[in-house]
Amino acid sequence: MRFRERRADRVEQAAVKEVVAYYRKHGYRVDSVEQDNVGWDLTAVLGKRELKLEVKGLSGDQVTVELTPNEYKSLQQYKDH
Repeated sequence: MRFRERRADRVEQAAVKEVVAYYRKHGYRVDSVEQDNVGWDLTAVLGKRELKLEVKGLSGDQVTVELTPNEYKSLQQYKDH
């Protein structure tokens, strides 16, 4: 199980790195809020536009993701923003 957890961490870190690079390439300022327990991983800002980004790194042939209760709560709270 430890190997699987470490692999999942590496996949997640790689996904975050890709998302940061993508948004920076498009002119956004990107800040990590992963450690702040706000319900999303990154905040991307371009002018007056602020995006709250939850990154899910996937590997393998199944495309399924799980949201933590905090992520789901934030999704509901900011769904119209």
